[in-house]
Amino acid sequence: MKDSINKCYIIVLALMYLTHAEESKNTLSQDQTSQGTKEVTHRLNAVVTTNTKLKTYQSGSRLNKSILDSNPSGNGDITSILKILPNVQFDNAQLKSTTPGEIDPANISISGGLFYQNNFQLDGFNMNNDLDPAGSQGSNPVAANALPGRSQGLNIDTSLLESIQVQDSNISAAYGGFTGGVVEANTKRPIKKFGANISYQISQGNAANDKFSLTNYHIYESNSQSYENFLNSTSASAQPNFIKHAIRSSIESKFNDNAGVIASFTTMQSFIPLNAYTSSQNGTTTDSSMKTQKRQSYNFFIKGYYDIGENIQIESSYAYAPQYNEYFIVNTRDSDFYLQSGGHQLGLKTTYQNELGVLNAQSSFNYMENSRSGSEQHMRGWRYSSDKNWNPNGNQSEGSYGNVETSQTKLDLRVTQQFEPLSLSFWENVFNVGMDLGYTYALYERAEDTLFSGSAFTKPLKNGDTCSETFWCSNGVVDTSKLPTGQQNDWKDNKGQYMYRATLYKAGNINLSNVNTAMFVEDSMKFDFKSYGDLLVRFGIRLDYDTYMNKAPIAPRLSLAYIAPWNHELKDFATTFNFGANRYYGRNLFTYALMDGRSSLEYTLERKDHLQSWENASATQNKNDTNFSQIKVPYADEIMAGISQQIYMFNLSAKYIHRFGRDEIRRACKDSSGNISTRNCSSNVNKDLRYVYTNDGKSDTDVVSISLQNNKAIDTFGIKHYYLFAFDWTGVYRNYADYTDILTNGELANQWISYDGVLMRYADRPAENFVRPYTLRLNLTHTYAFSRYKFLWNNFFRYRAGYNTMASVTKEENKDSFVIDGVLTKVDTFKAFMIPGAFTWDMRLGVEFNMGKGNMAYVNLDILNVLDSKNIAIASASFSATAGTTAVPVYEVGRQFYIQGGYRF
Repeated sequence: MKDSINKCYIIVLALMYLTHAEESKNTLSQDQTSQGTKEVTHRLNAVVTTNTKLKTYQSGSRLNKSILDSNPSGNGDITSILKILPNVQFDNAQLKSTTPGEIDPANISISGGLFYQNNFQLDGFNMNNDLDPAGSQGSNPVAANALPGRSQGLNIDTSLLESIQVQDSNISAAYGGFTGGVVEANTKRPIKKFGANISYQISQGNAANDKFSLTNYHIYESNSQSYENFLNSTSASAQPNFIKHAIRSSIESKFNDNAGVIASFTTMQSFIPLNAYTSSQNGTTTDSSMKTQKRQSYNFFIKGYYDIGENIQIESSYAYAPQYNEYFIVNTRDSDFYLQSGGHQLGLKTTYQNELGVLNAQSSFNYMENSRSGSEQHMRGWRYSSDKNWNPNGNQSEGSYGNVETSQTKLDLRVTQQFEPLSLSFWENVFNVGMDLGYTYALYERAEDTLFSGSAFTKPLKNGDTCSETFWCSNGVVDTSKLPTGQQNDWKDNKGQYMYRATLYKAGNINLSNVNTAMFVEDSMKFDFKSYGDLLVRFGIRLDYDTYMNKAPIAPRLSLAYIAPWNHELKDFATTFNFGANRYYGRNLFTYALMDGRSSLEYTLERKDHLQSWENASATQNKNDTNFSQIKVPYADEIMAGISQQIYMFNLSAKYIHRFGRDEIRRACKDSSGNISTRNCSSNVNKDLRYVYTNDGKSDTDVVSISLQNNKAIDTFGIKHYYLFAFDWTGVYRNYADYTDILTNGELANQWISYDGVLMRYADRPAENFVRPYTLRLNLTHTYAFSRYKFLWNNFFRYRAGYNTMASVTKEENKDSFVIDGVLTKVDTFKAFMIPGAFTWDMRLGVEFNMGKGNMAYVNLDILNVLDSKNIAIASASFSATAGTTAVPVYEVGRQFYIQGGYRF
């Protein structure tokens, strides 16, 4: 009932603010289509975009090539550049000063949606990673079974792109598989008879005070982290030294007006030296005391097109975009391994103008992975001895957890038909239908048996015992002075050590096959009311089905735009109002099924002495700790209203979005009767407990965004100026963080809690990540051409408002009490810790020199965080009765320089 009342209230509110406008040219680009499709659009789709004047509704923003080229690129990933757009929120930890060497694409939230519920596309082909984007073990790269994931399957460099389109509301029924937004990256097309481009970019950092550094670090010193400890880091989470190299190159040839090809190669390489051991390494081992972790991303890309006559165009592309992140396990010899991500994407498109209208057909093959490779097959832990002595101050470990592959292989076919418009005296209509058909094979596989045994599972060799093999047994005498108190007697007069117990991670695989299909119908109409203005109506309906969840949800979409009657006479003051009511269904990730049975591939082995082989040891199988069952598909209902106002060369745009997120996915530990348990679900002691995935997640989001920009350059004394101001306010209430959160009984019942002294329901507490309450952005670009030189100066200013993070009160006597239903009741209590607002100023200075005959040399200097602001990225808060609410902050990276030089012709 409450949800129904809320929905009615929001609908009334939206109608009161009934507003908004046309998209693309009024946001960040004057083009309605990317350069890559201009030629075909003007010829094949002129009947739609010109004759009927049916415009796309305000669904987001578009970054064209000039914007991509003029803003600081940093790591060059697609999502980082989106910081200049309203209604795009970033992970609080994205810019941590402790990890400036990372190159992974940034996680983003659009319209309050979860970061793994966006639809990423490259040239219209999906590149979503549905394996385990939130990481069932978080960001821990050393976990035996689960590997860190990411939502964007391919780490594409923006230098390949012609444009990026972000849709955050009023999204056409042609798109599905998201509850956040759609990010479309469109690659370049050849425009020169023959041309090439190559550049090199560098950045580095060294936190030592007496060392040269292009990066300033801000490190918070506390009892758990000192500046000296940071400089001597052994962990990828603390990177005091790094260097990044980026090489970007492309070659193109437009053979004639009907055919061309473009190819490119880009790579981002980051090298991060770290200590491999927490103390000085013993010289008797061949392992290095200092190791350099690597982050290596590659983009190999080729695309060609051919126009067959006037009516048919064929375009084909292939992208190979692997990424290799190299890690090691601290204090462990021979422990280096790679985490591999990315993969292949092959696509073919055909556009055919027929008697009915325009037919588009496309097919694609996609392979993506999150895998571990290059790893030692087994992991062994020893007591300190005469030959196991490479870590003087602790136990001796060597090896790793074996190679593991998780991958998804996908085939897709998509066909759409846009029909010729129908026209009457005051009515125009365009009908669009489409169908998708796809097949996905998802896999988790361990190729070889892997054994793990720690030093706690070793026993001493006695007189007369000698190792028959020296992999799991050592004849080196254990140093009893290094043993914990109370164990010396057990090892007295030992002749060595052997491992008697181990965990076996058995070779095997878990896989699933999924067939998905989707159909949509969309009708776009224009009603010309003459002196009363024009009304644009787009109604669509989309049906999705897959065998994975065996559900067929139907998503209606409705968009209305009213073009004010004075627009024809007063074009400099044109006004358009917009309204939308839409439903979006997201995706169910493959990790839900791939976790089922994974733990039952583990066995506990125990052998009676050093002569017995592991094959003959007693074996106890671990229980399966996850039960997968088909669940509902998460969805979001959206109400949207907005206005677009032209003021001479400026466009002012504002909109309001409200979304109800329901049936969202989270995890719970339940017993055989379906009751939620607070006990350890993974423990073999609790045999009847299993993790399950449920539809008990919910969210409510409100977003207000305003933008102002000039649609054409402002020229003063030959200097061209482009301005963009954007503001957004976001409020997100969600009863969980992501699908790895464990649901409790209290949360299921939407328990009462105290949040900073205010009584509220658990689901009404504010979200803590991807939600700066409001953000102000100002992007200024100035270009000036003089003689053979062209100068660029770009400044991007961003202020992100402060927010509260939650600190849990753990002691019962410190919890708040309220009268609930006439009874004084203590409730779970949280204290708010304020994260202050963050201001940053990023700059790009660029110069080009025309060397004649089309040869251009160029240099760019990017300065991120020009003022070296000390902004808190994230804080771990806690509360105690004596100290109150305390927090250990992590700061964002300080001032950072990127230097780029290049040549093109």
